[in-house]
Amino acid sequence: MMREATTEAAHAEDVIKRLLDEQVRPYVASHGGELVYAGFSNGVVYVYLRGACERCSAMNVTLRFGIERIVRRGCADVDRVELASDPAASC
Repeated sequence: MMREATTEAAHAEDVIKRLLDEQVRPYVASHGGELVYAGFSNGVVYVYLRGACERCSAMNVTLRFGIERIVRRGCADVDRVELASDPAASC
């Protein structure tokens, strides 16, 4: 049973990465930003937004109505997308 869960999680992660690579990253890059995948756990996808996205007043709109919408539509295992906390930022 554990192996099935691990296989399902790995498949979900593959789908998420493909969606980010093919649909999200090109859009974010076209606006001077960069999206970095940080992980997937308990239905939550964690990403970093860098470059122009860090200073953009529309970052939360992009996260919720752009990135999250695309990923949730493409992968039923995803409940939401959150910004990952950057350990380097706390130094």
